[in-house]
Amino acid sequence: MVYRPQTVEMLLRLAVDEIGYFGRESPPVMSRLHGLLDDLTDVASARYQPTLESLRRSLDR
Repeated sequence: MVYRPQTVEMLLRLAVDEIGYFGRESPPVMSRLHGLLDDLTDVASARYQPTLESLRRSLDR
């Protein structure tokens, strides 16, 4: 058995993608997701910035 732990990037992508998918028709949900990404961008280390930017672009589609 091989155990591959989830990375922060994988977990964040899973959460934001899923909530964005099911909440895409709800302006309050999308607004909160953008707020979440804004807040995380302010405090996250440089290592996570590309993932956060990618998530922000995916929400804008």
